[in-house]
Amino acid sequence: MTRSTLFAWSVAVLALIAYLAVGWFGWTISRQESDRAANFANAQDEYARQAQAARLHAAVADTVSQRQALEGLIPSDILSVAGMLADAGTSAGVSLQLSNALPESAPSSSDANPIYVVGFDIQAQGSFSALMRAIAILETLPIAASVERFDVQTNDSGATPSSSASGAAWHMSAYIRALTTAPISS
Repeated sequence: MTRSTLFAWSVAVLALIAYLAVGWFGWTISRQESDRAANFANAQDEYARQAQAARLHAAVADTVSQRQALEGLIPSDILSVAGMLADAGTSAGVSLQLSNALPESAPSSSDANPIYVVGFDIQAQGSFSALMRAIAILETLPIAASVERFDVQTNDSGATPSSSASGAAWHMSAYIRALTTAPISS
């Protein structure tokens, strides 16, 4: 092998090594840049989570007095809830009969503020419009309660909703679930 051939091969190997070194440095820089971008995105996400938690904590702290005032307005015992339900019927012009007040399974709650659920069966007689007013009032009572189902039927086979003005008797049955903080014994 001549000296010029050996020199040519040496230069070719050095060029290949230099080419590989440049490629490796480029790949390393690209990887570091993507790692830096990912770390920056993670830091922004963490900052956003911490800021959201701080805003939520501040909102909860700011509403303590309003929540205490609200708790004072809403009845928490079952007799008060039953009285409000009966008063709703009186306001609508019908007599509501509450029966079968049964405790139900409560949604998950903390041990510090347990929540109990009681269901009431309600029966009423009256004109169609008075029964509809009673349902509307029951749905908007200032207690944590919901009308789960209701059924309105005529007692007289020829009655229609438009004949309610003539005093046709209608029968309503409803089921209402109410939340309370007072313990319920079964």
